[in-house]
Amino acid sequence: MPLLSVQNLSITKAKPDRWLRYQAAPEKLIDQVSFAIEENQCLGLIGEQHSGKMALTLALLRLHPVSSGRVDYRGQDILALGKRRFQKLRREIQAIFPDKFTALNPLHSVTKILNEPLSVHFPHLTPSEKNHRLDYAMQLAGLSRELHECWPGELNPGQRIRVALARALIVEPRLLICHDTVSALDTPVQAEILNLLLDLKDTLNLSLLFVTHDLAIADHMSDHMLILHRGSIVETGNPEEIVHHPKHSYTQKLVSSTTTM
Repeated sequence: MPLLSVQNLSITKAKPDRWLRYQAAPEKLIDQVSFAIEENQCLGLIGEQHSGKMALTLALLRLHPVSSGRVDYRGQDILALGKRRFQKLRREIQAIFPDKFTALNPLHSVTKILNEPLSVHFPHLTPSEKNHRLDYAMQLAGLSRELHECWPGELNPGQRIRVALARALIVEPRLLICHDTVSALDTPVQAEILNLLLDLKDTLNLSLLFVTHDLAIADHMSDHMLILHRGSIVETGNPEEIVHHPKHSYTQKLVSSTTTM
C-alpha cells in the first residue's frame, strides 16, 4: 500500500461574472489527477506557473477545497476525516514553501519558530525534551546552535530555508512536500539544500513530494516524475524516460527548453 494515494482529484475555482448577469463556468485548476507516493520515494511533480501545482499542494494539506476525488494517507481518506482525527495525521505530512519572509514569522526568533509545532503536536513535552528536539532538528537541517535566538531578517536565504526544514522535521514527519523550495536560491545553495534533502530522505526514511517548475532539478531529485499541464497529468515515468524519451508535446517542450541537463 502506498504512503499517499491521490485518486481522481479535481479542484475548481468559481469565476464570478463582473456584470452579475450569470454564473460563469468554474475554472478547472486540477482535473482528475491520480498518483501515488511510496515509502522512501521522491516523486517529482513538474509544472510551470498556473499549471495547478499550488492548488494541488494546498489540497494535500487540506488548505484548499476540492470538488471531487480522494486523498488516502496510510489507507485513510484524509479529505473525509474530521478535524480532530486529521490533526493526528497532519503531523506526519509537512511542507516547505519558497523562501519568502512570510514563510517564517518575522517577529519570532528561530527558537520560537521551532517550538510552535511542538506545542501543537507534542504539548506534553518537558522544556528539556523540547530543547533536545530543537537541537536535533537544527542539526539535521545543518544549522548552528548560534542561530537559536536569531530573527528571520538576520538570516540569509539558505539559512531561512534550513529553518523551515528544521520546523518540518522537528515533528518527525513521514511525508515532506517541497513546493518550489529552492527556486529563489543561488545555484550553489540550491545544490546544498537538494543534496541535504536526499540525505535526509535516506537517513530518516522520508517520502518526498518534490514540486517544481525546473525539470533539471526534478531529474536530480526524483525516483519517478509526473508532468502537470493545465491541471492534468500529461505524462508519467522515471527520470530516464521523461528526460530522454518524452512522449507528450508539452514534455518535449520542457526538455528542449532545459539547457542545464
